[in-house]
Amino acid sequence: EADMKTAIETVAERCRLAFVGVPNETRKGLPDGTTVFERVLPGPDRMYPDTDSSPIPIEEETIDAIRARLPQPLSDAQQRLDTWGAPLDLRSYLLRRNLCALVAELVASGMDSRAATTLVGHRVRRALGDREVDTRRVVWAVAEGRRLAMPDDAVRDLVVLAQLEPSDAFDGLLARAAYRKASEKEIRIAIRREVAKGDVRSPAGAVRELMGRVRPLAWGNVALCTVAKWVEEAVR
Repeated sequence: EADMKTAIETVAERCRLAFVGVPNETRKGLPDGTTVFERVLPGPDRMYPDTDSSPIPIEEETIDAIRARLPQPLSDAQQRLDTWGAPLDLRSYLLRRNLCALVAELVASGMDSRAATTLVGHRVRRALGDREVDTRRVVWAVAEGRRLAMPDDAVRDLVVLAQLEPSDAFDGLLARAAYRKASEKEIRIAIRREVAKGDVRSPAGAVRELMGRVRPLAWGNVALCTVAKWVEEAVR
């Protein structure tokens, strides 16, 4: 009975349309030159999935998971870059490559915000050129460096090295960097030994030259800015 009512309403509607003209629809041509209705034009009444099919339920968890993977709005990303104090020359790169989420993860792990932006936007970019950044490997290299309590300058070096050597395990990266464990005492002794040689070529550049000598031992064990202060003290 309900179908009969719908059918009558449809016939009445088409009769009214006939007074206006031929309805906007796809019609089938007949041998006698007349046409008959075949199907409606694409629109809200004829969109896939087929309107005759039963609705397919989608779990809210699925929707939330997809939403979480969407890039953050551009306005939010720009505001974050302002908050981080990101240099202007790297902002377009971070935005264009959708790398603000990576920077946010590094900041959340404890890295200085400006250092995180320059690491990704300057150092990694220079190393890779137009190649894609392996964001998971960046986070992994930082976590591994922190696990060994390495200073931030060494961790940043390892992040770049991990991008250049994508198949290396962390021990392999350390080997490429010629890292060896050394204590603060060993490093200070090495500094005094180099100063005692008295063979620095330029007194004005003594600190720089001595840093070049002790850097391989100090790298990964003590922040190089701290080692530079020890060298300055020893030279004085």
